[in-house]
Amino acid sequence: MGFVTLALALLSCAGLAAGLQPSSILLRPGEPDVFGPHPLVPPGAVPSRANRPLHNQGLVQVAYSDPATGVYLGSPSIARLNPDILLISHDFFPQYGKEKATEVLSSKAGGASWQPLALVPRIFWATLFVHRGAVYLLGTDDDAGANGVSMARSLDGGITWNQSVVLRPPPGCSFATGTVPVLLQGGFLYRSMEYWCGPTCSWPQGYIATLISAPAGGDADLLAPGAWRMARGVQFDGPSMLPAWMPAPVVSGGYLEGSAVRLPGGTGVGLLLRCRVYDAQSRTYTLQHACFFTLGPSPVLSDAPATRGAAGGGNSTVWHQGSGDGGMLRWQGFVDLPGGGNKFVCRWDPFTRRYLALTNPSIDRYGANPDARNILVLAHSPNLRDWRVATTLLVPHDGMPWEESLWKTGYQYADWIVDGDDIVASIRTAYDGANSFHDSNMITFKRIERYRKYLVDPVVEEEAAATA
Repeated sequence: MGFVTLALALLSCAGLAAGLQPSSILLRPGEPDVFGPHPLVPPGAVPSRANRPLHNQGLVQVAYSDPATGVYLGSPSIARLNPDILLISHDFFPQYGKEKATEVLSSKAGGASWQPLALVPRIFWATLFVHRGAVYLLGTDDDAGANGVSMARSLDGGITWNQSVVLRPPPGCSFATGTVPVLLQGGFLYRSMEYWCGPTCSWPQGYIATLISAPAGGDADLLAPGAWRMARGVQFDGPSMLPAWMPAPVVSGGYLEGSAVRLPGGTGVGLLLRCRVYDAQSRTYTLQHACFFTLGPSPVLSDAPATRGAAGGGNSTVWHQGSGDGGMLRWQGFVDLPGGGNKFVCRWDPFTRRYLALTNPSIDRYGANPDARNILVLAHSPNLRDWRVATTLLVPHDGMPWEESLWKTGYQYADWIVDGDDIVASIRTAYDGANSFHDSNMITFKRIERYRKYLVDPVVEEEAAATA
């Protein structure tokens, strides 16, 4: 298995925080910490194109930004508020020094049409979820200095919002993240985050992965900073983490944008992360593997500087002091997951008793753009380790030659939930005139009808046929 050229050069984490990730440039005046519906159209949006059906495999356009404006749409997230209403959130990038925000939209038509509800300032890279009847956004804030973990709550279905910074990063560090799942497990809410320390860092090697958690009980105030704890952060440590089948010279790596998942058997919490490793020429080794940790109890905490701690399987990772005893992540190894090097969302599905993920497999590994995201698939696993592609959901459908589509079309950063017999997803989409696959000009919605039909186990099917 050879190396492939990394199409996107190493980026500065400071650059990501400063201008290469979602932000908003249009805000409504109001009280400092209470925000309501925004009467204006987000920058670059074209109202006449809203809810325009795309001739592209069942996609519905939720939001649009004209590529000529240089403002793009990112960080899609989706949740069901009640039996009648779906919600989608997204943000804008790049920021160019302007304040960031997240837009929230709703659909009373099963996803066929969408209406804006609110633009929530000073929160981005935010996960949208519903807990005990309230709607939440959980992401990072827009501080002039280091980014903290920010949370916004709406008690009226997403129209008005209260907001608080619930967790500050370690000194000299700043939080980063993507729209990843919020897991309810064992009476706690869990979500993955990353942070990086110092004036600059390389992407993704500079990221330190962690899990944050808070009690999920009825009397817990999730906007209270004291409610949240952070696990000891872990940073990629090549010499101790690389398996024998991954040949030298692998010299660096990193992980980010992890999915907090319940472990097989229903007890315990795991973290499945987007993962990449590189050689000395910054060439990526594989885009088809994720990195897997489990959460365990912490040893006695101290104020000592970062050091090395024991990890599962005899390996070790670099850990960093967190703010409170949120546990310790223990390395379990690489997982063969198609598209594990790109951002994905993994969830446990109790109906099929499998882990599901929407991923962008690297189907052009040795071609012009191994980072292409113009294919979206549904993958599944019984145990978090053995993954198979169930079906292909989206392929290029814009009339472009294949080589051009690798650079211009993107169905990426998909967030999804099970919705009755279907899966519904919000997708960061570059299509129909986008400047590049990365610079996405749309947020789209897709309903995957009767998804369970794609998850029939051939062995079970054969046994059923034999006994029929």
